[in-house]
Formats: sequence, structure tokens, C-alpha cells
Amino acid sequence: MELKDRIALILEEKRFKQKDLADIMGVTSSYVSCIVSGRNIKLSTAVVNLIEEKLGYRAQWILTGEGEKLRHISKRPNLSDAHKRAIMQMEKMPIEQVKAVLVFIESLEKIESAFKEKGG
Repeated sequence: MELKDRIALILEEKRFKQKDLADIMGVTSSYVSCIVSGRNIKLSTAVVNLIEEKLGYRAQWILTGEGEKLRHISKRPNLSDAHKRAIMQMEKMPIEQVKAVLVFIESLEKIESAFKEKGG
């Protein structure tokens, strides 16, 4: 996987447009477009570190494709990428939204428990 593919994957996973990523990186949309198209294959360390800080994708993975894709955000080393992304999203939420997510999770647990009790 090349740099352009890793950047495209970040866009896809975050459901970002190129402009969204450009705003986070502090660059122009055309710069991001050049990266995604493969015309530009260099990113500065500062930009990559900013992506890691803001989005959680490890700088080493962005630059080389090696190592963990997402920074560790839990004491549990075997979390899936989906778990890591969910935690990163929750870190950005206001406390009221986090509480709403927790209520939703608890309701799912109750439904699953009730389903198991009925033998389903």
C-alpha cells in the first residue's frame, strides 16, 4: 500500500472529503489531491504528526505503511481498528453525547441479555 492509498483509506474511514483533511493538516485541498492521486509522495513530519494527533493514525504507518495503523488508546493491546476508531470519536464528543452513547450501549446489552434468556 502506497502513501496515496493510506491517505485515501484515512479519508474513507473518517468519511472526509479532501477539503476536510486539508483543513486539519493546514494545507490546501489541491495538496491533498496531489497526494491522493500519487503526484506528490512526500509529507512533512509536522503534517504527519498533526494527523496522528488529530485523527489517531500513527505517523510511522502513514509514512511507511509499517507498524500499527492507529495509536494505542487503551490498556488492551488487541483492540480492533473499529474499537480504536470508536474510542477516538468518543474522545472528541461533548460529555452529553458520550452519556447518550453509553445509554445506547447499555440498552444493547439489555436486549442481548433478554434475547439469550428467551433461548434465542
